[in-house]
Amino acid sequence: MRKCLFCDNVANSREHVWPDWILKRLNERDLKRQKMGNDAEQLLPNPELKVKAVCRTCNNGWMHFLEQSNVPIVGNLMQDVALSLNGFQQYQLAT
Repeated sequence: MRKCLFCDNVANSREHVWPDWILKRLNERDLKRQKMGNDAEQLLPNPELKVKAVCRTCNNGWMHFLEQSNVPIVGNLMQDVALSLNGFQQYQLAT
């Protein structure tokens, strides 16, 4: 069994490679190229790719909190909105 990338638990959660909120903001629904490891490149019908690389505890716990706390920052940057980041926001984004 594959282990979680962040702890010793079993990787039993299918995590989005690109979160839904990012895909919606970018309006990305076109074919995407995917290449994993030594596998041949594939064209995906949509970018809603999920991988089993983390456990439910990490995915629904600290990873969820970290993502949600960064949505306002990353969302503005994706829309080319200039903003100043305080020290805590910089730390969150770097994390």
